[in-house]
Amino acid sequence: MNILIYFEHAEISNFFSKTLRAAGHVAEYENKLEKALRKFLHQDFDLVITENIDEGDSYNFFRTLKIHKSTIKILAVSLFYKEGEMVKAMRNGADTYLEYPCSVSELLEKIEKLKPKEYQYFFEEPLKLRDLELYPNAYEAFRGGKKISLRKKEYQLLEFLLRNKNRVINRNTILEYIWNYDTSAITNTLDAHISSLRKKVDAHHDFKMIQTIYGAGYKLSDH
Repeated sequence: MNILIYFEHAEISNFFSKTLRAAGHVAEYENKLEKALRKFLHQDFDLVITENIDEGDSYNFFRTLKIHKSTIKILAVSLFYKEGEMVKAMRNGADTYLEYPCSVSELLEKIEKLKPKEYQYFFEEPLKLRDLELYPNAYEAFRGGKKISLRKKEYQLLEFLLRNKNRVINRNTILEYIWNYDTSAITNTLDAHISSLRKKVDAHHDFKMIQTIYGAGYKLSDH
């Protein structure tokens, strides 16, 4: 498996990376959350092993990982056990949980259970908001039962907004996660795609779902 490791403490990252490499995995690590996220966005990983950061931060981090790659597996590691921590980690998006320090056999057993089965088909339920429906497995979107013809980036942008429905997403966040920190993707590019989406999603409907929150960003809203 191709594995990304994130811990603030370098010695813990070294333990995990050396153990996993010895077991035949490809393992890379970062000690800063921003760098770990950037590496994840630019490379193809099967699994992320991360310390179980504060609940609000872990929710945003785990959610970002899942939005960018829905099949990614997340192993949350507790460095300082707190009651209810495992439940919170799983609720925030982790696939499994491990307390550190741990034995090598325990770590490898957890990872073995997270390995994707060969030729496994990952089915994802449709994303819905009012009369808007998006089918991730088919890369198709419908509003009011009528299919919406979307280009690749338009689809990715609509999916990102729909997964974050009723939340304001700032412009920089959208540019980072849709265009992967591509500096050539200036704000005019985002404006053009939002304008195009509005024509395709909202133009023939009384209720306009794509909203501009001036000074903040954009929101896909059901009210």
